Amino acid sequence: MRELGRQTKIKVIKLFFEGYSYNDIVRQTGVSKGSVVNIIDAFRDGALEIPPGMAEHMVVLRQVAVDSRKDGISVSEAAACIGLHRTLDEMGATPKEAGVWLATVQEIAGSSGVSDGELAKHALELRPFAIATRSACLTLQSVPQLAWTPNTVRVKPGSAATPTAS
Repeated sequence: MRELGRQTKIKVIKLFFEGYSYNDIVRQTGVSKGSVVNIIDAFRDGALEIPPGMAEHMVVLRQVAVDSRKDGISVSEAAACIGLHRTLDEMGATPKEAGVWLATVQEIAGSSGVSDGELAKHALELRPFAIATRSACLTLQSVPQLAWTPNTVRVKPGSAATPTAS
């Protein structure tokens, strides 16, 4: 097996910092996926120097981390926010519409006497139900079949839905 040249390794690292997936990097460079993984791992471990032109990416990433920290948001929480943004974008919601959607959910929760925290907790409790019924998501038709208890969601007796694991 031949050693990859420095320029190829630099290109792999640059594409990685630009947010490309390993498979995208493979397609753009012709480097095997195993080699892409090894190059990125070596870079993470400090075995490869910072490529020319990467300082700008690192400065931007550092600033995002600093700004997030100032706002009391960890990097992992910021990543979760990006994931939420991506999901809303895939649903076709603009940032303004996403804000309206969240406000609407809060209004519905408030008018039903459920706090925001309780609403979030109950929404998370629905996930095991979706998994147990092998459903990618709950439908509006399945929600009336649910009965809330303090720490779990159960299917009401006599409903056609599959019971959940507590």
